Amino acid sequence: MRIERLILYILSGIIAALVSWNFSQIILGIARIISSGTLPFRPDFILLPVLAFFFAITMVATEIFLSNPTRYRNNFQTLRSYFIKTILWSAIAGIVAAISTFILYEVTRLSAENIKRIAWCIIGLCTGICEGLSWRSRSVEGLTNQGNKRINNTILFGSLAGFTAALIIEKLSQNKTLPKEYNEPFGFLVFGFILGLLLYFATSPTSQVALRAGEGLESINPKVIEEEIKNGFIRDRPKLKPRGAFQFVIEPADEGTNAKEPDVIEEGLSIQLPAGRIITIGGSTEDDIYLPQIPPQCAVIQVKIPYAEITCHHTSVVELYPKPRKKSQNFKYTLWHNQIITFKNPDGEEFYRFVFYDRFLDPQ
Repeated sequence: MRIERLILYILSGIIAALVSWNFSQIILGIARIISSGTLPFRPDFILLPVLAFFFAITMVATEIFLSNPTRYRNNFQTLRSYFIKTILWSAIAGIVAAISTFILYEVTRLSAENIKRIAWCIIGLCTGICEGLSWRSRSVEGLTNQGNKRINNTILFGSLAGFTAALIIEKLSQNKTLPKEYNEPFGFLVFGFILGLLLYFATSPTSQVALRAGEGLESINPKVIEEEIKNGFIRDRPKLKPRGAFQFVIEPADEGTNAKEPDVIEEGLSIQLPAGRIITIGGSTEDDIYLPQIPPQCAVIQVKIPYAEITCHHTSVVELYPKPRKKSQNFKYTLWHNQIITFKNPDGEEFYRFVFYDRFLDPQ
C-alpha cells in the first residue's frame, strides 16, 4: 500500500468537503439576502449540487494527476477536456439528489434521517460514476472485465461513503457536547475523509501492468532507415521478444507506430507485463527486452499481483527514480506507478528509459 497515495486521496476528499461547504454557504447567504431572509426553496437545491460538483471534479483531478504525476502539462489538458463533462454529470446528480429529497419529504413518510441518507448516497454515487467514467474513457482497460470491476467498485464505494457519513452525522447530532451549528460542516468533513479513503481502495492498481518506452527509445525516420540499408548499414535497434500476453499494447491491433517492425521498441509504446512471468532485460538477444550495447540480463522483472518486483543484476547499469528508500542486499525492489527505470551502458553514452505503470495500460 502506497501511503502517499492514500494520504492524497484523503486530503482531496477533505479539501473538497471544506471548499464545497464554504461555497454553498456563500450562495445560500446571498440567496437569503435577495429573498429578504427566507429561502423560496429548500437549501438542498443549493447544497447538494455544489457538494456533488466539488467532490466529482476533485476526485477526477486526483485520479488524473496520480496516474501521471510527472506529466503536469498533459494532465491539465486532460482535466480541461473532462471539466465540462464532470460539471454536467455532477450538476445532474446534484439536482436529482435535491429533487429526490424534495419528493421524499413531500410524498413519503420517511424520516428526515432516512431521506438524508438517500441524498448523501446519491452524492457518493455521483462521485464514483464521474471518476469511473473519466478513467474508462482514457484507459484501454476500460471495456475489459477488470475495467468494469474497477468502475463498479468506485460506484459502490462512493455510495457506501455517503451512507456511512450520514450515519456518523446522525450520531453527532445526538451528541450534546458538539454545538449544533457544527454538525453539518463536520459531517461534510467526515464525508470527504471517508470518500477519499474508500476511493483509494476502489482505484487500487489493476491486475495488468506495463512498461512505457521513454527517452533513448525514440523512433527513427523510415527514410533514414531505408537510406542506411541501401548503404549496407544495419542499425541495431531495441527489440521485444513477444510471447503470449507479453506484447505491445497497441489499439487497434497491428496499427501502431511500429506496425512495419512489430518487434521494435519505440518511444511512447507500452509493453504489457503478464503476471507470474519472469521478464529479462539486457543486451543479449536471448533477453525478453533487448537493449543494444548494455550487459546481458541487467535486470529481471516479475509481476506478483498486486505488485511487481525488479531484481538488478548490474547495479551500475540500472537506476531507479525515485530511488528506493531502503537498500536491498539482493538488489530486489518493489516497483510503483510512474517509477522511472534507466538502463545505461558502462561508459554512460547509451541509455534507455522506461516508465512503470500499474494503474492502466496506456498505448499512447
